[in-house]
Amino acid sequence: EVGSFGNLSEKSEEKTLLVHGGAGGIGSTAVLLGKALGVQKVITTVSGGEKAEAVKRFGADVVIDYTKSDFVEETMKATDGRGADVILCFLGGDYTPRNIDALAPFGRLVQLGLRRGKEISFDFKALMNKWGTMSGGHLRPRTLEQKEITRNALRETVMPLFENGTLQKPKIMKVLDLKDAGEAHKILEEGKAIGKVVLKT
Repeated sequence: EVGSFGNLSEKSEEKTLLVHGGAGGIGSTAVLLGKALGVQKVITTVSGGEKAEAVKRFGADVVIDYTKSDFVEETMKATDGRGADVILCFLGGDYTPRNIDALAPFGRLVQLGLRRGKEISFDFKALMNKWGTMSGGHLRPRTLEQKEITRNALRETVMPLFENGTLQKPKIMKVLDLKDAGEAHKILEEGKAIGKVVLKT
């Protein structure tokens, strides 16, 4: 949701955003939105050359193939040692301390998923030394009223960007009938998604 972009809304032209999994449905939208908001540099992690080429088309400034390079080292290199102002992560687990290492002073780590595990251990002082913040959440447990607030925020801040052409529409990889939901899940589970996989009724 919009709040996930944290301090990018202020002086976005001076900020760096790191998006893990920039080729996926949510990640690709985050890359597109980061560029539409005028973020100075959007960095993303992917696996493989096909996804790397895709995220470049989405507008990523720096693409890190995490199967070949360490994302912390590459993020620090791309930011002259400063780190990313905002990191969007869907992984959790052992990525958490590494994300903190890649965070800029006063940066914000936003946790949107826990694919690598919810049991997390890290040196909290490393975060404190950077005056950094961590936040996280997802829509499922929120009340209808809270979801309406999120919807309204998107209408006010994101929809105008679609309407005036600043923000590209999300990339759709595949449209499947509802009866083929199993195929859609397989694409996601195998990490093959580039853009969004859509089910239609």
